[in-house]
Amino acid sequence: MQLFALNNDNESILAQEALRHKNYLCPECLYPVRARGGPHKRHHFYHLKGNIACSQHKKSLEHISLQILLFNTLPGAVLEKPFPQIGRIADVYWEATHTVFEIQCSPMSLQEATERCNDYQKLGIKLVWILHQKRFNKKNISPAEQFLRTHTNCYFARDEIIYDQFEICRRSRRIFRGPALKIDLRYPMELTSTKKEPPEIMKKRFFQWPYYFPGDLTSHFINGKDFSSIFAMEKKFMPIKKPSLGAQIKRFYQIIFGYLLEKASQ
Repeated sequence: MQLFALNNDNESILAQEALRHKNYLCPECLYPVRARGGPHKRHHFYHLKGNIACSQHKKSLEHISLQILLFNTLPGAVLEKPFPQIGRIADVYWEATHTVFEIQCSPMSLQEATERCNDYQKLGIKLVWILHQKRFNKKNISPAEQFLRTHTNCYFARDEIIYDQFEICRRSRRIFRGPALKIDLRYPMELTSTKKEPPEIMKKRFFQWPYYFPGDLTSHFINGKDFSSIFAMEKKFMPIKKPSLGAQIKRFYQIIFGYLLEKASQ
């Protein structure tokens, strides 16, 4: 279902605000679209000429609802912002922080996730992924989600709760998932170094995420929340690192050399 289109001034317009029998442009394929809907059917745009390659009409109601939620939450946010330099249309663009919020409700390939991140990085745009828990945050972690976990990301539920969580993952398996920590996207804060040693599971955030949000796991740690239970749980679940074969061989020869040296000195 497509709720947005471009008017003659190249501005986004909601279907419920559009005029009937007037042509608008789809922001993705630039084909003409028109608005329709009524008391028993949600207002939306439809393509006058079908275009299978266009993904705008494939967006779910959940996807669109979250877009509208972010639009109403983030001051100055723009929906369906086109970036012709890289051939992308952002779900939500927050100009004040130069940040794009990408909402993902459907499965995606590792290639698509990588290309999308790289494209926005070329423009110096920060990217925040919001992943629907119906497709993500499961026991089995897809290659795309594994990659996105190295970027700023969070999850959302059907009731439009956007949340973070403490989790322990081993390779492509999520072996522990803590309770949902509701976060507030209105106040992004830059990540800086901290004197406290974070849990191993959180260290990558300090190197790979541009910022964090109130209520998320990082904010709890920085604001002094007691993480002793998390440290203990991490120690319990994280695999013990065994020395490599090379290190074992090196240690063996060190022991032999030490023994021979001790015998020679007697």
